Amino acid sequence: MDPFAVLNLPVECTDKQVREAYQRLLRKFPPETHPRQFQAINAAYIALREERTRWQTFFQHADPASGPLTVLESLYQAPERAQPPGASAFRQLLLACCNEVSQNKSAKK
Repeated sequence: MDPFAVLNLPVECTDKQVREAYQRLLRKFPPETHPRQFQAINAAYIALREERTRWQTFFQHADPASGPLTVLESLYQAPERAQPPGASAFRQLLLACCNEVSQNKSAKK
């Protein structure tokens, strides 16, 4: 089950949005009267409550046919607040490597 769908949240959600969705659903489905829904909501909240686990969950539910580079490319086109931890440093390293490769190719010609 997709935790983003359970909490009705976009992939680029923030910690605050996750907490608000969790609390809103708990008011709607209290554990005393809706034990099954509570279990699903609680499991989704645990999967998404921290930024690191949220991104791990995202990668687990990403389309495997698209490949990891396509998933990373879509992440880096996302707004700054929606990027995974360490994304900016990784992106700078990746761009530096790409520039170096392109410079080496042009120097050989």
